[in-house]
Amino acid sequence: MRPRRLLRLGVFLFSGYLALPFIAGVFVAEGTLHPGRRSLTAKDETLVQGITGNYDAELSDVTIPARDGVTLSAWSIQARKR
Repeated sequence: MRPRRLLRLGVFLFSGYLALPFIAGVFVAEGTLHPGRRSLTAKDETLVQGITGNYDAELSDVTIPARDGVTLSAWSIQARKR
């Protein structure tokens, strides 16, 4: 191989070597900051109701309207006042 072609190949491989961790980091960060959505099952709801019963707490459904018009749904667990 000619030295110029060998240098070009080396630069190409080194660039790929630097780009690969960057691309992998982008995918890892995206997966961490925006995890996939998982729907709740009846088993999940039963488990939470059991936990609230064990700790003498109240479980209630909460909906919160966001500024962009999306309705956010959640559970609120609060200890009962004694």
